Parts: sequence; structure tokens; C-alpha cells
Amino acid sequence: MNEIFDRTIYIGPDINGKGGISAVLKSYSDNLPEFHYLQSNSRHGTLAGLFYLIYLLTALLVYKYVLGYRILHIHGATGKSFIRKSLIISWGKILGYKIIFHNHGAETKEYYAKRGIDVIRKTLDKCDSIVVLSSVWKEYFEQTFGYKNVSIINNIVAHADNSIRTEKHNNIRLLFLGHIGYRKGIFDLLDVITDNKDFLDNKIELIIGGNGEIEKLKSIIEHHRLQNMVKYIGWISGRKKFELF
Repeated sequence: MNEIFDRTIYIGPDINGKGGISAVLKSYSDNLPEFHYLQSNSRHGTLAGLFYLIYLLTALLVYKYVLGYRILHIHGATGKSFIRKSLIISWGKILGYKIIFHNHGAETKEYYAKRGIDVIRKTLDKCDSIVVLSSVWKEYFEQTFGYKNVSIINNIVAHADNSIRTEKHNNIRLLFLGHIGYRKGIFDLLDVITDNKDFLDNKIELIIGGNGEIEKLKSIIEHHRLQNMVKYIGWISGRKKFELF
């Protein structure tokens, strides 16, 4: 098994960046017996991202024909991410790699429909395996494209750190970590708190960490005077995340 990991290159965004795929890759790097990674873009802008992409495409030659790597495990989503990954998939196929495309896109159906299923198929047909996050997505790829090579791999959940002491509180503490936006439901939760503010005051505390529509979040908290119940603490990772859990 370790030999497989030792011949696999993981490809995706900056593992030190802010985002779900980055968090997954960081978990891989912390838990897999061997983790070889190439960064496909940059959080420091388009020019830096282009540099990393060119470096990646060049490095794949060396990894394949000098170092003997055989598998590309490519993590991607939609939009610019899929366009970059399409280029990497095509190049990797030419070089003779086995290709795994690991789809993380929550808006995959809408994006694929907009681009055109036949256009998307030209990329996905080059993949030896498609990885998705749930049975719903497995069914979608099987029914839409007729693929038989779709597998589910759940995101890694790290072991609990039992060395962290749990504090006792009189109120109910709620924690939200993730992208701040309507799709994740955080604004729906704030609507419920606002509508029941008098009842919930001094009974709950909602802690929010993540990126996304931060200014909108702060505006809602201030406008509805929720500061006593709702606190935004920025992007959270590492030990601080485990302490919050």
C-alpha cells in the first residue's frame, strides 16, 4: 500500500490557503504515509498562479520519466479550477500517468450544464477514475456520463485531541466553520436567531469562523445587534480549530 502512495502525486491548490480543498490536502499531508504534492495555483495572484502551473507541467515530466511516479490524484472544483485541471489532465494523459479526478465542486451540476456535458466529457473521459464526496454525486456522474469508474472517498476527519480540556458553560455554544455564504446556510441561522432574539439572549453563543461574505456577516450582526450572541473570529485552522471543537 505504501508503494502506491509513494508513486502518487497529489495536485491541488495551496495547502496553506483558505478553502475546503486546501484543508483536505493538508489533512492528507498530516495523515498519509507518503504525500507528494504539486501546487496548481497560488493565493498570491494570477501571475504567481501562472508560475506554479508552468512549474507543475514541467515537473510532471521529471516525476514520470526520472523519478518513476505513475498516478496523478487531481483535486478540483468548477470554474477556473476545472479549466486548470483539464489542462493538467490532458498533459498527464499524454505523459502516460494514471489519472484520478477528485471532484469537490458544490455547483458541479450547474457548471457542467453551462459549459456543456459534451465539452466536460472530453476531459473526464481521459480520467481512469472519478472520485466524489457522496452517493448523490456518484449517482450524478454515473447517470449523466454513464461512467462505471466512480468512487466515494469521504473527507478525512482527524482523531480527537483528548489533551484539550473541555470547559463548562451555562449557555449553549454553537460553532460554524466554513465558507460564509447562503449556500452553507449561515445566513438562515442568523435569521432564526434574529427572529427569536429576545428568547435566545443569554442562552446561546454562536461562534463563526471562515472566509467568504465577511462584510455581509458583520453587517447583519451589527444591524440586528447580535453581538451578545454571535461572534466572528476569522479563518481558523490547526490547533485552534480543535480547541474550538
